[in-house]
Amino acid sequence: MKSPTLRLVLTLLATLPVLTFGPQLFAQTNKPTAEKKTTTSKSHASEHKAKSIPFYGNIKTLDKAARTLSIDKRTLLITADTKISQDDKPVTLEKAAVGDYVTGSYHKTDDGRLLANTVYIGGKSKPKAAETKK
Repeated sequence: MKSPTLRLVLTLLATLPVLTFGPQLFAQTNKPTAEKKTTTSKSHASEHKAKSIPFYGNIKTLDKAARTLSIDKRTLLITADTKISQDDKPVTLEKAAVGDYVTGSYHKTDDGRLLANTVYIGGKSKPKAAETKK
């Protein structure tokens, strides 16, 4: 003997979990949300390592007191963190001279300075066009 009220009570009991948790289930999606990373301060942005930029060429000017060297139109600052080498051995800036061929990498700071990461004195030079035809 099934009464309409019993049917109603059973239906309500069966749908109670859907009514209670339904909005939360429907609100969840399987799509990942794209989170935007924003920097809130300049110090946070400078904490990330800057991208290294390669360089090569002959030293045009060299200031050992100021610890700078110029290659083409760039003036690179040599810091305590700069790794300087010649013939696969670590050396100091004192070994460099104007006219030496150098290769290496640097990165730009927020204030526009170019800090040398590595400097290879007498680095591997690119062969000239006349040398490749031989």
